[in-house]
Amino acid sequence: MKKLLAMLTAAVLCLSLVACGNPTSSNSSAPGGNSDAPGGNTASGSSKSAWPSGDVTIYVPANAGGGTDTLARLYAEKYKELTGANFIIVNDTTGANSVAYETVRTAKPDGLTLMAYHGGICTQYASGQYAHSLDEFDVVATQTTPDNIGYGIWVSGKSDFQTFDDLLTYAKAHPGELVAGIETNSTDHLLEVLFEEQFDVKLAVVSAGSNAEKLPLLMGGNLDICFFTQTGTADYHNSGDLKCLAFLGSDKADLLPDVPTFADLGYEPILLPLFAFLAGPQGMPDDVCNAIDAVTKSALSDEKLVNQVIEMGYGMDGYVSLDETRESAHNMQSSYVEAYALMEGK
Repeated sequence: MKKLLAMLTAAVLCLSLVACGNPTSSNSSAPGGNSDAPGGNTASGSSKSAWPSGDVTIYVPANAGGGTDTLARLYAEKYKELTGANFIIVNDTTGANSVAYETVRTAKPDGLTLMAYHGGICTQYASGQYAHSLDEFDVVATQTTPDNIGYGIWVSGKSDFQTFDDLLTYAKAHPGELVAGIETNSTDHLLEVLFEEQFDVKLAVVSAGSNAEKLPLLMGGNLDICFFTQTGTADYHNSGDLKCLAFLGSDKADLLPDVPTFADLGYEPILLPLFAFLAGPQGMPDDVCNAIDAVTKSALSDEKLVNQVIEMGYGMDGYVSLDETRESAHNMQSSYVEAYALMEGK
């Protein structure tokens, strides 16, 4: 378990809400954009790539209006500004996101069909819901910084628990009594398993759906505990409708800096790698990958974009190199496979 938890402290970011819906698309660029405009410099800065040679379609396996979609659109607008090309966002959650995954994985490797997503694909591969690993894509950009914001333990604002130690003491004395709401086979499900393992407690686990479904259940007292990031939930803490007792990692949450972390409380952090990335089909030419990397680096030199990402509740410390991005993506996939093996063995 120690070995697994050490591995799982690689990187974190909160998971945005993903719900089922029909695919929709919209062009993120203004009319009259020059789709034949040259791309940015390659990573070496020695030459220019033909990318993008036409309109770029970015598949987002999430509904329009959510955090994942909004993040993708922020980057798409900046990419358009930097390259002059049109970047078209297509929201597609059909087939439990598998249609979007497969559309990108099997696309022509020219950099014109990409996917903006996060560790949800790693979750689905590890749990057997999707047959192809993230390692079977070319990951070309980091859009939120790994190893930054983690999940927290949340209770109702009316809960008697004022601190994490209050909750832990009660959980140990009343095994199986506290009801934890999770989304089956999702990141919060894995974290609940790791939480029980680390603290030798037993919770009553209920499959309660997505974050949007769990939030009212927790506020209404139908659930005792949920595992959320700060994204989309910080306002509930500030209003008193919910309380975040502690974050499971070691880094303070930007939107809730007064909430202690496990490291603050003297506990070993519990983290799963999770960050937002841009990926395409395997086999994209190096000059195309380098050009996307260079444009992303230019995008992240814009303080306004970085601040927008941070204000959404995501971690963003700046540009991450292509090699580091791919290493983080591989580690994220491997960590979810390891975590699911633990869960299945319980």
